[in-house]
Amino acid sequence: MKRPARVVTKASGTVPVDGGGGGEAWSGLMGAAQGFLDEAERRRQAFLEKGAAEDLHRYRVSVRRARAALGVGRGIVDGRCLAGCRRRLAAAMRSSNRLRDLDVKCGVLPLVAEGLPPGLSEGFGECLVVVQRERDLEEVKVRGVLRKVEVGKLLQGLRPLRAAAAVDLGRVVRARVLKLVKRIAKLSVALTPDAQEERWHEVRIEGKKVRYLLEVFGDFFPKGRALKALAPLVRLQEALGDLNDNAMQRVFLRDSVWSRPLDGAGDELSRCLGGLEVLLEQRCKELRRAARRALERFRKSGARTVKGLG
Repeated sequence: MKRPARVVTKASGTVPVDGGGGGEAWSGLMGAAQGFLDEAERRRQAFLEKGAAEDLHRYRVSVRRARAALGVGRGIVDGRCLAGCRRRLAAAMRSSNRLRDLDVKCGVLPLVAEGLPPGLSEGFGECLVVVQRERDLEEVKVRGVLRKVEVGKLLQGLRPLRAAAAVDLGRVVRARVLKLVKRIAKLSVALTPDAQEERWHEVRIEGKKVRYLLEVFGDFFPKGRALKALAPLVRLQEALGDLNDNAMQRVFLRDSVWSRPLDGAGDELSRCLGGLEVLLEQRCKELRRAARRALERFRKSGARTVKGLG
């Protein structure tokens, strides 16, 4: 009797592991992507029921992981169908982008309120109410969109290529990871101390792709090496995530808070907001230094490990 393929169970999906050749390339790829989308569907329903920001965040992470898994589908899945599916997944993400950004930006408001001197909180309270109302209206829009999107069914219509039976999924994944690591190294060269936030964000996006691939396809690599590569990569992602949030909060403070008329606030509130802006700028410099340290650690240890995975 044929021994069944070993199955590695992940938080969001399963991947049959037997080297990735033969028909397992298709089943392994679809199993991983569908597992992520099943998790996204559970989070979608939970968000619609309770409205918790954490459920929306996990929904978005699961959809991104599904897209990352399908990113190695060239040569396995019909190209036109694959492109259409990835576009639908991207659309499922875009609908909640602004709400997620508003949640991050609103995180700066308590800092503003805490720094207000007595007598000015009422004027700023009006601003806070307006911003919160804007966020709540955006949630209503997102709910309307998510009610119509059943992400668990987005893989329907995909079909394998005839050549898929000859594809070694493990080899494809390793090549994809190595390509992404080389891209991170190339992008990091441009990360000077005064580099714009967009350059840091590009590194963050590419790092996410590597992380997701190692998480779901880790057993296609020599034992233990994927986990060793993940540790510095996770630290890098966290540092870049903090830096990205800080950038959004500074833009929000400048474009949304400063631009709103606050009755009776006067010069004193302006000084408070200006002081907060200075603090956020100082925090940005600290976060940039932390991100550069994390990037160097990844380049020295994590990237070396990833290059040795093949």
